Amino acid sequence: MKIFLFDFDGVIIDTLPIAVEVYNQQMQAHGIQYQFTPQSFAELFLNNFHKGLSAAIPDETIREKILKEKNAEYERRKDDFRIFDGIKDTLDQLAKGGKMIIISSNGTQFINALLNSRGINYFDEVLGGDIEKSKVKKINWQKEKYPDADIYYIGDTTGDVKESIETQVKAVAVSWGFHSRKELEKETPDYIFDTPSELLQLL
Repeated sequence: MKIFLFDFDGVIIDTLPIAVEVYNQQMQAHGIQYQFTPQSFAELFLNNFHKGLSAAIPDETIREKILKEKNAEYERRKDDFRIFDGIKDTLDQLAKGGKMIIISSNGTQFINALLNSRGINYFDEVLGGDIEKSKVKKINWQKEKYPDADIYYIGDTTGDVKESIETQVKAVAVSWGFHSRKELEKETPDYIFDTPSELLQLL
C-alpha cells in the first residue's frame, strides 16, 4: 500500500504572492512594522513554518489572531489562488495508486474550501495547522495508522524534506514552490521533481 502525503502551499497552489500580501496587511493592522518580502516569507519554511512565524511575530496572542484572520481572508479570496499547471491531472492519477492525505501548515477549512471550489476531490483527509502545528506529529500519525505502508511526503521546502527525513518516510521534493532545486538538493531528498507529471514515477 502506498500513501501520498502532500504539502499544500507551493505544491498544489501558488500561495506565495497572496500570502505575502495578506500577512503584511494583517501585521500592519496589528501595529507590527515588519513587512515580508517573498524571499523572507519563504525563509519561514526553512524548518517548521509555525516556529519561523514565532520568530517574526513573538507575541503569541497577536500571532494567533493574525493566523485566524489570515484564514478568513484566504477563504474570501480562494478564487484568486492559482493551481499549478498539471497538478490536478497528476493528483487524479496518483489517487488511483494510493491513499492521499494533505499535511499542511495552512488552515484546514481554507484548504477544503479551495479544493472543493476547483473540483479536486482526491484526498481522503486534510490535516491543517489548526489541527496540529507539527508536521512531524501528523506524519507520525499516518505511520501509526498504516505501519506496513510505503509513505511519501511531497513538499516544496527544505523544512518539508527535513520533516520527512526525521520521520523516516520517503522525502519527495518539488522545485516549483517556495524553495529552489538548489536549496532542496542540499537536504538530500529521496526524489526531486521539476514538473507535476514527474510525480507519477512514484506509482
